Amino acid sequence: MDWTYPDKLESKYYSWFELPNNRRAYTLAGVAVCTVKNDRGEAGRFYRKQLYVILDIPDLGNKRLKLDHWAPFFALNAISNDGPANNAAWAVDRWTVAQPGDVPINEPTQVVGYTVDLAVGDSDGYILRVGYNVNLLGEIV
Repeated sequence: MDWTYPDKLESKYYSWFELPNNRRAYTLAGVAVCTVKNDRGEAGRFYRKQLYVILDIPDLGNKRLKLDHWAPFFALNAISNDGPANNAAWAVDRWTVAQPGDVPINEPTQVVGYTVDLAVGDSDGYILRVGYNVNLLGEIV
């Protein structure tokens, strides 16, 4: 799988609230701007690429969040096609939790990272935007 990183993160939004026992819940949302093109030029066959998205957990100061639960969601926000759409298809196949620097997810952190498997099934198709909504729950340490 080839890696790509977002050109930028747009419309970043977050909310959080305090819970008992020094716990906090977050919702992080926004759009990852990317350009994933079917470089093979084959219609009807998926060209796959992984998007690696790293999100800062806001308002932690010098503290960290030890994650207990997380619920990420990624979806296509914008696609394009330069010519006729013959056997065209675009997909977010799956997403998995990853963490920069090979830090286990149960370690206290200030960032969360995700790999998002994308697929373009037209010879001149593009994926241009991927939306995200990530919910986190953890203890402030």
